[in-house]
Amino acid sequence: MWMRRPWGVAYCAVADRHLAEDAAQEAFAIASHELARLPRADEFGSWICTISKRVAARILEKHGRKPA
Repeated sequence: MWMRRPWGVAYCAVADRHLAEDAAQEAFAIASHELARLPRADEFGSWICTISKRVAARILEKHGRKPA
């Protein structure tokens, strides 16, 4: 349930369920290491989605595809 939004953002970029799961999981790993940089807790949702979108784009590039 807690991964639904970041997964959805990633899925829109990669159009692949498994790659979207990978992107969302990596986004949460990155966020856990960078949490101290988040200025306000109420911005976490949009922040994690932004990270997820960027990770998804990197995954696509690694697979030789361009983000949607």
